Amino acid sequence: MPWPSPAWADHVGPLRDAPPGPLASALAVAGLALLVGAVVVVLRAVPTRKPGPRA
Repeated sequence: MPWPSPAWADHVGPLRDAPPGPLASALAVAGLALLVGAVVVVLRAVPTRKPGPRA
C-alpha cells in the first residue's frame, strides 16, 4: 500500500484539476436556495396552522 494513500474520492486524471463550470455552480446554488426556502416555509407553516375539525 503506497504511503500516503490517496483519499477514496480523490479523482485521477482530467477530473482532478477541473473546477465546476458556471452552470453547475449556479444549479447547485439554486437548488440549495430552493431547499432552504422550502425548509423555512415548512417551519413557519407547521407551528402556526389552525387545528382542523376532527372526524
